Amino acid sequence: MNIDDKLTKQIKDKVQDLMNNFKEGRYDFDGGAFLNAESYLTKPSDQKDFEAHRKFIDVQIVVSGQEIIEVADINNPNFKITKPYVPDIMFMNGEVEKKIIELRAGESCVLYPSDAHKPCINLDGEHRVQKIVIKLPTNI
Repeated sequence: MNIDDKLTKQIKDKVQDLMNNFKEGRYDFDGGAFLNAESYLTKPSDQKDFEAHRKFIDVQIVVSGQEIIEVADINNPNFKITKPYVPDIMFMNGEVEKKIIELRAGESCVLYPSDAHKPCINLDGEHRVQKIVIKLPTNI
């Protein structure tokens, strides 16, 4: 079994475990990959900033609840940085063209470093969400 197969199996097994028995926390894997299992209440879009990562691809999986993730091109000139990268997350806001992704329990999306994204947004009102965010280093 090579490192990619081993990593894929480790992550798949942990995601399956968390889908059946959700427990908040951070879980680390080979090669610098990790996942965060988190629970929160969604918010209105105007209460959140966009975020972006340089070194990680996000795979976001909703375990329970529902939310919107707004996605925009990180290079949009209308973005204003509200908090520079520390260490691998930057926050920004601005009036930008965006795509709306609706995620419900069991659904997922992949976000690349070029995707500024605003997760945790209300879909049909406030919801409690349990979500798994897999962080895959771009160098794997």
